[in-house]
Amino acid sequence: MLPQIVGVAGLLVVIMGITMLLVVVISRNRQNAIELEKKALEEKFASTLAQSKYEIQEATYQSIGRELHDNIGQLLSSTKVLLNVASLQLNSTPQALLDAESTLNDGIQEIRNLSKILNKKWLEQFSLLDNLQIEIERLKQAHPIYLHLDNITELSFSPEKQLILFRLIQEALNNAIRHAQAKKIDIEISQNSHQCFFRIKDDGKGFDLEQQENGVKGVGLLHIRERINLLQGSVEWLPNIPTGTLVLLTIPKEI
Repeated sequence: MLPQIVGVAGLLVVIMGITMLLVVVISRNRQNAIELEKKALEEKFASTLAQSKYEIQEATYQSIGRELHDNIGQLLSSTKVLLNVASLQLNSTPQALLDAESTLNDGIQEIRNLSKILNKKWLEQFSLLDNLQIEIERLKQAHPIYLHLDNITELSFSPEKQLILFRLIQEALNNAIRHAQAKKIDIEISQNSHQCFFRIKDDGKGFDLEQQENGVKGVGLLHIRERINLLQGSVEWLPNIPTGTLVLLTIPKEI
């Protein structure tokens, strides 16, 4: 009888051990599932927030572009008419008046170009590469800078993704010109079967990434990070030897 009791007791111990093990495993699996669900919700929230901020920014850009074109552009055009009237009333046009008219013409053209670049609907008429060429020409007219874009085959992204990519590169170019004081910028675009790579190299003074992200200028870097996340890509800021910065954008290709 005693051996039977011992056997039953041993079996109960084994069953209890297995039960405890199952409880631990189930508990861990449930905890892991909760953590994964929490992470997925956080990522979805971050993505939704970034998308909302992006849409607000585009709406703001469009509003500013409309304001530039309809009000400021109109004001400059009216000023140009007044200058023309003044020059007609003079026997000879002073050089200062000619210079003022030339500067005004440049300002009117820049306003027109800028209002187009800020307009989402206008940008969506063209491909990413076409828009980059237009932006490069605009920047070269506004700043004493050398800008070069390597020619490659057309990229196959949706219009929405092309617009996000354009804003990304536009932000990187503005950072290089305004903050790094670059005089030369090269944009290289390459791709393989799975990814596209955008390399923006400048000869500016470079910057401390951590210091920039903690300062006012970090807003531009934040915009780049948020937009790259919308494309499920990555961004790196690297030293560009011998001087300047290399911004590397890696974007998965659409299937």
